[in-house]
Amino acid sequence: MKIGVEHTKEEEIRRKNIHLKEYLQEVQILFERYTSPISPNYSLLPTSTDPYSATTSSRKGLRSTYGLASTTKKQEPLAEMNVDASIRPKDVYRDPVIAPTVNISAPVLQALNVPNLLPPSLDIKTPEPVAAPNKTPQITVNPTVEFSFRSHNVTNEPWANRSAFANQDGKGLNYYSGWKPGGNGPVEESIYYRVGNSLGPVNGRVSNVFYMNTIDRTPLDIKWKLKDVVVDVAGKPGWSPMGTSAIHTVWNGVIENVTGNLHGYSAFISSETWHSGQVDLVNVNVNVSGQYNSVFYGYPSSYYSIGFNNGDYNSWRQRGRYNGNLNATISAENNYIYTVLGVQGAFWN
Repeated sequence: MKIGVEHTKEEEIRRKNIHLKEYLQEVQILFERYTSPISPNYSLLPTSTDPYSATTSSRKGLRSTYGLASTTKKQEPLAEMNVDASIRPKDVYRDPVIAPTVNISAPVLQALNVPNLLPPSLDIKTPEPVAAPNKTPQITVNPTVEFSFRSHNVTNEPWANRSAFANQDGKGLNYYSGWKPGGNGPVEESIYYRVGNSLGPVNGRVSNVFYMNTIDRTPLDIKWKLKDVVVDVAGKPGWSPMGTSAIHTVWNGVIENVTGNLHGYSAFISSETWHSGQVDLVNVNVNVSGQYNSVFYGYPSSYYSIGFNNGDYNSWRQRGRYNGNLNATISAENNYIYTVLGVQGAFWN
């Protein structure tokens, strides 16, 4: 039984080999049959003398006849022909063509008969002038600019006591010049210093209530200080000077816990701008009533004082400023925050 199985497998392998061989022969025959005679691979095809082969390459070495016809290539006999050609040029004569003369004359234009008509007269009226409305804004700028100052301090110390000018403590008292606290009009009187913890005597009106100055300005960090003050000021047309200032400042300093009341023709801070002072404001309040008041007033100077270093003027060395917290309550018209005149040192706020 085992032997029969092996014999069957051998037969199956043999049949497969036969089928493969036949398939390869058919492929080869197709390749040979479809190779063009002008192909460079045509010479590689196998040849034979089989007269019955359908492949041209397999019919080599046979006779040159095929039935009644011959397959041998023959050169067709050449035919000769004599061509006797010559060129005989001819002279061509033509009678000249006489071009006709064409006379073109300019056309004669007939004069146009234009009627002489006069245009009708027009009665053009002269336009009446139109009055342009005056839209120029009417702005009246009239701040008080007439101020002066003199040196004094809140304790009425002499000039030799420099610290009395640099550090001034108002002890919370109400000072004034030109307007008495609680009054209803300008007065030519003032109280600008104290005695101990009480106000001093009444004096005539002064142009500035406080004068703040370190006097010595050699170290840049030196500052004056005014604190704990209430001050009322007013000016009046016809007074000399017309305006009254609350605080006159020189160089750098601090204003702390100060309330200023401006009642007309006055200024809260007047500054010598040629020193370009830097003033710090701490808890400062300004109440503005009346007219023609300025919160900040800068004294005008000259070009000489702005750029000159004489050991006293300082605008060449630093830029002035107001820095800190100031609350202004303005309850009347014709009042100003800044009044700037003439040449001044540079300030920023």
